[in-house]
Amino acid sequence: ICPDTDEPGWLGSRSGGMTAPAPLEIPAGTDVRGFLIEGKLGAGGFGTVYRARRGVQLYALKFIHRQAAGGWAKREVDILMRLAHPNVVGFEGCGFWPDDTREYLVVIMVYVEGKRLDVWAQEENPDARAVAQKVLCVGKALAAIHRENVVHRDLKEANIIVRSSDGEPVVVDFGVAGGPNTPRVTRDVLPP
Repeated sequence: ICPDTDEPGWLGSRSGGMTAPAPLEIPAGTDVRGFLIEGKLGAGGFGTVYRARRGVQLYALKFIHRQAAGGWAKREVDILMRLAHPNVVGFEGCGFWPDDTREYLVVIMVYVEGKRLDVWAQEENPDARAVAQKVLCVGKALAAIHRENVVHRDLKEANIIVRSSDGEPVVVDFGVAGGPNTPRVTRDVLPP
């Protein structure tokens, strides 16, 4: 179940005078809404991402502090729900955690097994043809994203994972994405 738009704490500016919470640390083996946490994948300004397992399937769970993120959390879910492309991370659902405080929105995504684009390039030392193929796939993903009137706004090597199974690049992390059909969540004149 995803958040309702009129729920308190979902609207407003990320910089609304609130301080960011301490980084989230969830120990491996913790059960979060039926997902078994295996390890931390990374953390940034909008959340902490963990690899988790449900049965034999792997997932990426992004924990976004609801109060600190303000409207950004709901906006990311709204955007991910609209995107469907083989080179864009897949959205599986969302919910709140822990059950008693509902402090975090948990965004459930397909886990992309692979390497960040910069790590792939460093380790593989690809030729021009291999690089052009990756760029073409990312371009196709961006075209699909833009057709949904979404702009990623943070496209960089760390937000492109080269999938191990087929070598395809996958665009991830829509934490600061926006566009004309997304709710405005900043009140300042300049974008973040």
